[in-house]
Amino acid sequence: MKLSAVVDPIYLKFLPRLSRRGHLLDLDLRYPNIKVTHPEKVSVPLMFYLSFVEKEGRSSHITIKSTENSLIIMDEGTVLMPEQLAVFKSDGVKTSSRLGFGTKLIIALD
Repeated sequence: MKLSAVVDPIYLKFLPRLSRRGHLLDLDLRYPNIKVTHPEKVSVPLMFYLSFVEKEGRSSHITIKSTENSLIIMDEGTVLMPEQLAVFKSDGVKTSSRLGFGTKLIIALD
């Protein structure tokens, strides 16, 4: 399955929902045709994070972008405590969050 086939429906689902809550959601898939072997390893953390922000987050600018081997979620307005951040960590997902920088999730595509 192509990366765009995994990410686009999620983006389109959350775009109006997050916009209503004051979030700006951008999509920048520079590599939309990359094959994703296990789509659920991308879709589950992406939907989980966007659902979390929809319920808990303040207004922020969230960008979903791709590299040749990962999907990156950058959220400029949300800073998570270590225990919150740990919820998003899983096999193939790296997380970081810092005051002044926001939160970043890097999801491996392999």
